[in-house]
Amino acid sequence: RRMLIARTEAHGVSSSVTFDDSYRDVPSLTRLITTASLVVLPYDSHDQVTSGVLVDAIAAGRPVVATAFPHAMELLASGAGTVVAHADPVALAAAVRDVAANGARLSAMTTEAERIGSSLSWSAIAAMYGDQARVDVQRERPVEVAEHAPDTGRWIVGEAQRMHRVVPRRERRAGRCRAVDVD
Repeated sequence: RRMLIARTEAHGVSSSVTFDDSYRDVPSLTRLITTASLVVLPYDSHDQVTSGVLVDAIAAGRPVVATAFPHAMELLASGAGTVVAHADPVALAAAVRDVAANGARLSAMTTEAERIGSSLSWSAIAAMYGDQARVDVQRERPVEVAEHAPDTGRWIVGEAQRMHRVVPRRERRAGRCRAVDVD
């Protein structure tokens, strides 16, 4: 961090750059993200797999420039952002410069981020889970029931039937019952 601050001073851009090392909760982070025209995620670790900030940025309808990690490559593939190689600050700077200088590209990336982002907010995810739960309850999904026969140590599989009660995990672990979907 100190090295980055020194660099901004050496290049005469320190008045244009703000370093903020504070922890942000989701509402605070969302407010910050929505003030940005572009979110830059320069992860230096090759072990990076996913990013909550990436999801939050796209959910807020903001385009992203990120270093290459699996989640970024997948989520940004449709055009909501661009991915650059790790440890390539020239490529990262060029990508940011290209998006910032090209209003049409920034607009297209923002439109795509808004399109896919509408399904990524916590409220949208909760609504999808709620919808699926209502469908499952209305269908009374058929299940195959297996019961443990203590004398033989084997599981006896019964005919498919309607499941009317959810078996607590502790009962399944104790070997008293196990339910398996047959959809």
